[in-house]
Amino acid sequence: MTHHTEAFTQFLHDYERRHGFAGTVSVSRHDEIIFSQSCGMANDERGILHSPSSMFRIGSITKSFTAASVLRLADQGQLSLDDAIGDYFPSQRSGERITLGHLLSHTSGIVNYTDDPLMREWASMTSTPEEIFDRFAIVELLSPPGSAFHYSNSNYVLLGMLIERISGQPYAQFLRSAVLAPLGMQDTQVETPGFMAENRLCGYELDASGAVIPAPLFDPTQAYAAGNLLSTAHDLRLWDRALRSDQFLAPDLASRMYKPALAQSPYGFGWFVQDTPFGRAVLHGGGITGYASMFLRFLDTGITVIVLSNVSRDVSELSKQLAILAHQVA
Repeated sequence: MTHHTEAFTQFLHDYERRHGFAGTVSVSRHDEIIFSQSCGMANDERGILHSPSSMFRIGSITKSFTAASVLRLADQGQLSLDDAIGDYFPSQRSGERITLGHLLSHTSGIVNYTDDPLMREWASMTSTPEEIFDRFAIVELLSPPGSAFHYSNSNYVLLGMLIERISGQPYAQFLRSAVLAPLGMQDTQVETPGFMAENRLCGYELDASGAVIPAPLFDPTQAYAAGNLLSTAHDLRLWDRALRSDQFLAPDLASRMYKPALAQSPYGFGWFVQDTPFGRAVLHGGGITGYASMFLRFLDTGITVIVLSNVSRDVSELSKQLAILAHQVA
């Protein structure tokens, strides 16, 4: 065991002891894995431990795949980021003033359908994208299109529907054929209701006392292209590698993902963007029923931190501390 591996192992052991972390962490620099380890229970009731092949709900990290897919369709000339969404979705309120770029950057002003106070009532039921669309399409905008950042899952539901209309394929099929299969991401897929796999986990949350309990039912169709992917740390490293090269997107298009649309916005296309002591970082968390995740990528140093957990608890501080340690030992 190398010195830096010992440092990471001790840090994660201490963090698990103090905070009860359960899941998988991965730290890499370019294509080299610096540290990767799993800890805690994948299935508490059956006494099954996590393993490197554990498959997690990654929630809103899905948005990076949806955004990159739209950019690729733009590169192929099948759409323009300046297209008004009213051309595709005539019933969307103010659709003639909202562009695809506004959707990608969360500057459309469209309300976030998952902020609905009644969400608990419909979260366990299966919905079509069109039914989700109907929940927000006619609601008054939060701000004029292009004027302000408002994080909204509704934007990425619309982008998923757009991908289907342009490609003529279901979102899951397009993602498999155009993205996942070419990149060798065999353990990443759109989650479908009732999906079970040998490496699929149980999701948990914390009750009022802080005890870990099974998470309530959540139907993955409710997240759609805004957050319904399952993946592993290994596959997300493949995604990181593809985005760092020109393997999936031309460099000029990839750079647009990492440029905030507004001066006061923290968001590009599918990624939050931050300036850090280690240079520019792009990141996305994924908080979804029973799971929490963080995908943190440093563009200047090549350090990537992936944290996947099957407990609904914020993992951003863990990922930050792993990133600091990675830059100390790399």
